[in-house]
Amino acid sequence: MPKMRDVANIDAFLKEFPTSIQAKLKKIRAIAREEIPGAEEAIRYGIPTYRLKTNIFHFSAYNTHIAVYPGAATVAAFKKKAGSRITGKGTIQFRLDEDIPEKLVREIIRHRMEEYHLKNSILKKASTSKKVVIKKKKSA
Repeated sequence: MPKMRDVANIDAFLKEFPTSIQAKLKKIRAIAREEIPGAEEAIRYGIPTYRLKTNIFHFSAYNTHIAVYPGAATVAAFKKKAGSRITGKGTIQFRLDEDIPEKLVREIIRHRMEEYHLKNSILKKASTSKKVVIKKKKSA
């Protein structure tokens, strides 16, 4: 499995893996493309990343597992659904010998997108809210 290194794009990244692993990574990529419309596909931290002004979702493969990185809050929300899979602060791992659970990956990305949109709507409201200025009356 490739170590973190510079690759030009996701296609080049995928080509560094055996065909059986490529198929699983391509499945995750296809789901991400469907669930994160308009996202920029990029390599960040040496792995495939989907961005909408900020990083939304990453994925990669290693010697013993395939990992998705939707962020800590999303992983916490899916700890129970992840079952016996290894989870970390911002990752859920799938064993190389298991099929990619497409429904779970789709749900994870949808949750992450809801989180992203909620955060953006809060930030937008905060930036567009009018500041109230209270003028003190001058003492006579």
